Amino acid sequence: GRGGLLGVRGQEPGEAPLFECVKNVRDLASVGNSPVKPGRVLRAACIGTASPSDEGIILDTVKTLVDLRSEQEYAGDMIKYNSSIFDEYDSLFYTVKKSKSGRPKALVPNKEATTTRTRHLLSVIDESIYKRGVFKKLDIKKKVKAGIYMGVSMVRARKVFLDYINAAGLPLLNELILDYGGASIKAVLDVLADKQNHPVAFYCTAGKDRTGLIAMLVLSSLGACVFVC
Repeated sequence: GRGGLLGVRGQEPGEAPLFECVKNVRDLASVGNSPVKPGRVLRAACIGTASPSDEGIILDTVKTLVDLRSEQEYAGDMIKYNSSIFDEYDSLFYTVKKSKSGRPKALVPNKEATTTRTRHLLSVIDESIYKRGVFKKLDIKKKVKAGIYMGVSMVRARKVFLDYINAAGLPLLNELILDYGGASIKAVLDVLADKQNHPVAFYCTAGKDRTGLIAMLVLSSLGACVFVC
């Protein structure tokens, strides 16, 4: 029979499903003291890279997908990937409800799920988040530069912000997500915590930065030691 999560249930915790093309697939049960049961929650790189064999494993064993990517990223899936895996899931898009101060307060799905398989598009970081957070950190000269570009060319303004993020690396990205993505993170954790959604797989593009942060939050909230203890 097919492997995937069905195979994981018969394996020792830590033995992730074997996929041909989907990268960085790991079971959250693989952490030594994780209370997550094997085969319930997976982390991965983008599922859109799935081969036909991978698609069969995913469809047989993963009920819910949680897509952490931004709208700009998943909008190009049809061009970037050959896989039709996303067509097999009912996609739920989320609307951001803001507080009186203008900060995101909650994320609400655009509809109720109508099929057994569901894909939740829950971006944990988008342009509005990183622009606001990075602008506060820029020195005066770069703030003026970014301000001028924003009035002339959003492409050039965007480059100022992205260059700063790329230079600062993962610590800044995580800081931005934690400081400005609270509503998105809560929505993601709500989906992952609901047993009705299991087995569930969450992913970003490479399955490292955003996916790693969510995995850390899930495991640490359950009392697992995700650092060296």
